[in-house]
Amino acid sequence: MRLPSIRYSGPILFLLPVVAVVIAFSLVASWQGHRLADELAGRVMEQAAARVASTTNGYLRNAALVTDYVAILIAEGELDPQRLRDWRPVLYRQLSANPEINSITFGTPSGEATWMIRYPGELGLEYAISDADTNRQIIEYRVGVNGSVESELGVYAYDPRERPWYRAALAADDQTWSDVYAWVRRSGDVSTLGIAYARPIYDSGGELRGVLDADISLLDVSRFLKEAKTFESAESMLVGRDGNLIGTSADIAVVGVDGGRIASAGADHPLIADAARKVQSFSAVDAPQVFEVNSEGIDYRIDIRPLENSWGLDWRLAVIVPDSEITSGVTRLRRQAWAIGGAIALATLFLGLVASSSMVRPVTRLAAAVRRIGSGEFDEPVNIGGHLEFVQLSGELRRMSAGLKDRMRLRQSLELAMEIQQKLLPGQPPNIAGLDVAGHSTYCDETGGDYYDFIELHETPSHELVVVLGDVMGHGIAAALLMATARGILRSRAGEEGSLGQWLTHVNRLLVKDTGGERFMTMVLLVIDPAKRRVRLANAGHDAPIVYDPAQDQFMDLPESGGLPLGIVEQEEYEDATLERCQPGQILLVGTDGLWESQDGEGAAYGKDRLQEVIRTNAKSSAEEISAAIAADLHNFRGKARQDDDVTFVLIKFMDVG
Repeated sequence: MRLPSIRYSGPILFLLPVVAVVIAFSLVASWQGHRLADELAGRVMEQAAARVASTTNGYLRNAALVTDYVAILIAEGELDPQRLRDWRPVLYRQLSANPEINSITFGTPSGEATWMIRYPGELGLEYAISDADTNRQIIEYRVGVNGSVESELGVYAYDPRERPWYRAALAADDQTWSDVYAWVRRSGDVSTLGIAYARPIYDSGGELRGVLDADISLLDVSRFLKEAKTFESAESMLVGRDGNLIGTSADIAVVGVDGGRIASAGADHPLIADAARKVQSFSAVDAPQVFEVNSEGIDYRIDIRPLENSWGLDWRLAVIVPDSEITSGVTRLRRQAWAIGGAIALATLFLGLVASSSMVRPVTRLAAAVRRIGSGEFDEPVNIGGHLEFVQLSGELRRMSAGLKDRMRLRQSLELAMEIQQKLLPGQPPNIAGLDVAGHSTYCDETGGDYYDFIELHETPSHELVVVLGDVMGHGIAAALLMATARGILRSRAGEEGSLGQWLTHVNRLLVKDTGGERFMTMVLLVIDPAKRRVRLANAGHDAPIVYDPAQDQFMDLPESGGLPLGIVEQEEYEDATLERCQPGQILLVGTDGLWESQDGEGAAYGKDRLQEVIRTNAKSSAEEISAAIAADLHNFRGKARQDDDVTFVLIKFMDVG
């Protein structure tokens, strides 16, 4: 459908939305307050959840990274689980560099342990060691700068194998987070809730060497919840699936005096307890939910949702907000909206007319510039003034025009490269008595890295035929250049004496010098003597030729003659192999992996079995007919799927000589 000129439709398009907004605003004003309150509460919860999740995930991520680093030091032998006293400098540096982490601990299967710890609410770090020299007793020391031992703080019994983090790592048999548990100071006082990221450490033989963990205190979670309060009278809490407190914005304990966990419904805060009892089952909250509760005569809204994290921790965040603090802002907003709405509508009408008028001229110029570019006038400058967006669009059009011009030149260059490369391939198969030969090559891009060639050695009495087939790593321009280089080297060498292996050795050495060993290609050479019905071959990392004997109805195995692909190792030497007494009717096919590795739309490969069946079915046909049958079957197999690799093969059929 053709629309009218922007000169007329522009002002109308600006006017219609304004009129629609004014009408819609008057219709929804009566119920918008409640909706806005719900949206505001939801956004408050989303923002709070995002901030808490981001901060919490930051703490958790650092703990995991620290254990990754220490585990690497153990694996590389810089830290020895048999010499725990040597660990102190590393543990000190890691804990000093990561203030979010409260301790790094390592315990062995024999009960030895060492740690560096920062107790919540206390200054400085403490170091502990338990080994044969301490009779398996933990001795704690205060440490100074660079982790130097200053003074002994205490000695007590300690078995790391009984700690929650040690058991969690062995139960998971992998790195994992422990359950939330209470930290107990050596004096017996409960300090805080903590959670540990633990991982078992095994030697190369699979024997457990110990468990490594990094602990973080959840006091920081409560502190952050308190700092992140959006409303003055709002409260928030982080609880586990079981409803036990993990952190809260209220100034209440989250751990009992006996070190046990405190249920949110039993918290020493009326609002927190009332909200928890309203939710009842925190385990049933697997998506954002909203509850309403009245606590001490005040109506509150509870938004609760799972805390998003990357660690599989099943925690819930609840934000409790008084309804009055939400609706008061909405009420003020509604009154202001009525006052401002009229003024905005009038101003928008005026600005719409001005803006529409100012856009007509640049749009017209843009349309003319696009028409010029579409007609191929890439050198015509595009300079459109007006608004910033039009200036930016003008610049983009100039860059687009330059890019199209470059692409046109590149397209022409690719077409020329394709034409040149096609001329490097044989124009037609050789006409040699006793042989029926056909070649086929299809590139997936304009240029490719597959290569085949026929070289007739007329100086030999039997007019031997050299068949060459190569496959360069990758495809495109780079592969085509390497293919052309290899062709030139091989053709220059073919006029000299030497075995096929010596030919490949010569090509390989020159390619390594040219490419520095960074690109390579596979290649197979065959010298076919039709009079003696003998095939000599040398192979550089290529798939072995396929030989079919219709008289025996079987595919034959060729002698081993393999070596590394060309262009990798300069000193590589290649050898010849020989296939004697080839019989009339026998078929030999050599191809690149793009043939049998071609895939259909479902990702299934064409395969050599299907290729062999096509050869068997068409064995009585000429080489060109068999080649065409293979190409047609491959096309039907691939269907609408894209050809992802070059496909090249040469087929030789032995015939009666006379």
